[in-house]
Amino acid sequence: MKASASTPTLEAAKAQRQKELLRKKKGERRAHAKQRAAEKQRRLDEKKQKRELKRMIEEDAPAIDRADTSTPCFGTELSTRSKLNIIIEIMFLILFLFGPRNVLLVLFVLFLLLQF
Repeated sequence: MKASASTPTLEAAKAQRQKELLRKKKGERRAHAKQRAAEKQRRLDEKKQKRELKRMIEEDAPAIDRADTSTPCFGTELSTRSKLNIIIEIMFLILFLFGPRNVLLVLFVLFLLLQF
């Protein structure tokens, strides 16, 4: 009788354990699904932000192909050159004219140009 009394208890314990394992697996699957959904939503939000930023940039910045290049623009330079670009070009011109031996002259001219 003791054996028959303990058998239902063992079976009930096994069934309870299986229920707990199933509950745990379901919880893990739900958590993983939530995590995947959150990652997917984050990626979609990033894409949306990139599209909005690109659209804003296209709206704000004038497109080159829309500019009328058939008539020259007087009074405004189309390509603006920086001060550093001009100084570097002058430096190379001096080096070309006087040779690499006159580095002190190049440095002096560079110093004078930087005073502007």
